[in-house]
Amino acid sequence: VCENLQFRRSLRLLRRTLLVWALHLLGSSVTRQSRDNEERLQQALQKTASLRSLLRSQEERIATLEAAEESGAGKIGRLKSSLDERDEEIDRLRRDVKLLEEINHKLRLTSILEPLTDTVVTSPRASEVTSSQSLHPSEYGSSELVSDVEGREASLTVSTFRFESVQ
Repeated sequence: VCENLQFRRSLRLLRRTLLVWALHLLGSSVTRQSRDNEERLQQALQKTASLRSLLRSQEERIATLEAAEESGAGKIGRLKSSLDERDEEIDRLRRDVKLLEEINHKLRLTSILEPLTDTVVTSPRASEVTSSQSLHPSEYGSSELVSDVEGREASLTVSTFRFESVQ
């Protein structure tokens, strides 16, 4: 019976020892897993913070680019209106140049015709010609050229001459 009691005590002691070792082994693996999980959690939190920071900087950059785009669109609009105004000014100047060229051409004709009329009126043969063949002041015609030059009216009277053939 003594041996049986000692055997039972040693068996209980062995059980307790095995139970302690089992709990120790289980505890260390649980501790390792919890440490690994904590490390993973810390890494995930660091990555999340890093990504949030990156997201904020990208949002700020996008806001800056959108503001620059709006500013650029405003500048483009102002430049387009400025170009339209310049195009209108160029068209107006072209019309003025064309008008001035016409006036210049008519002035040249006038300067050419004036000496001819003086020659016709003062020629000795003109006095011999009958009145139906002579140049009368009533036969002068006139045409007026009126145009808008920078908002002002300009008129030019150019004398046109009609010559009848002298026989």
